[in-house]
Amino acid sequence: MKKKSPHIWSFIDLKINAHIFGLLLFLLPNNLIYAQDCSISGDDTVCIGVTETYSSEGGFSDFIWMVSGGGTISSGIGTDTIEIDWGLTTGDFTVSVSSASGSCSDSMIVTIRQKENAPNVTSPVTYCENALAVPLSTNSGGTFKWYDESFNLLVGAPTPDTSTPRTTSYYVSKEGNGNGCDSDLEEIEVIITDDTVDPVTPTL
Repeated sequence: MKKKSPHIWSFIDLKINAHIFGLLLFLLPNNLIYAQDCSISGDDTVCIGVTETYSSEGGFSDFIWMVSGGGTISSGIGTDTIEIDWGLTTGDFTVSVSSASGSCSDSMIVTIRQKENAPNVTSPVTYCENALAVPLSTNSGGTFKWYDESFNLLVGAPTPDTSTPRTTSYYVSKEGNGNGCDSDLEEIEVIITDDTVDPVTPTL
């Protein structure tokens, strides 16, 4: 009987093994063949009442996000990037993500901190045109941040410009007590009247 060439068998074996390997590649999820990272990125310390963005690496087609203890996912469910509305509850909460296959997961502890109480202010403040003005102030103790009518941060409390009759607004917040969570802004309206209008003496 004629013997089969060992080279022929080797060629056949290679083709069979190649088909088997290709089938395995087709059947196995990509994230089981290639190690992928799904770590979460985003702020781990935020203030109450804000919405923050969190994202995950990995390139999966479907992400499963969960928030335990507080906060609500407001957009991005199933994608690699979500937004979380943290609401008004302080504390430590967990944000977690996993791939649909469960082969990759990560979690992050997020601390929600209380804002400072808004400062007490007197508004409006009224001056006559060209009257001598003094820097604005609050009726509260603490350290404050001042903003102009376009919400640009100012260096210290502003002194109103009384050279032209007009009405403008300034804004002030109380700085966070070491936690970075400033208070909400309070508005102080400044009215500059012309010389024919009796001014209201400001309470500063």
